[in-house]
Amino acid sequence: MRQTPARDAWLIFTKPIFFDPNVIITREEHGFIADLKGLEGKSLALPRGIMVEERVRRDFPNLRVILTTSEPAAMALVSERKADLTIRSLIVAANAIKKEGLFNLKISGQIPEYTNQLRIGVLKDESLLRSILAKGVQTITAQERHMPLHQPASRVGNNRHHAPPGGATFRFL
Repeated sequence: MRQTPARDAWLIFTKPIFFDPNVIITREEHGFIADLKGLEGKSLALPRGIMVEERVRRDFPNLRVILTTSEPAAMALVSERKADLTIRSLIVAANAIKKEGLFNLKISGQIPEYTNQLRIGVLKDESLLRSILAKGVQTITAQERHMPLHQPASRVGNNRHHAPPGGATFRFL
């Protein structure tokens, strides 16, 4: 999960175990987007109330934000040409494009500053558990943290791994 000030009030976290970049999703005919600041007046569909909405409004006032009720609704607006782009985590975007059959969409860029640092969070009164988990997290290599999402679990390393439906890979510590 992502560490946030609200979660810090009741959880303690390990160091990041996985990095999941937020990517820019457009229709297939759109070119690579190196920087959202260069897109004047384009429409960006985002679910109402997510962290990315607040940051985009601050960082990219050149974009016209269209709020939706959900992430699938934002993707649908782009697919149906009612919005120019959306932003989603790479894990979610790749799965949604495949699962929902949105093959007219593609990943056209990413926003490095918006990368999700996923951690393990436990209740504050579980400091011993957090210490044990932190030791396990320290054994995860940099290569494993940045491992391609489509890489089969059997090729990750010598430790035991499990790949559940949906493709995410988890390592048992």
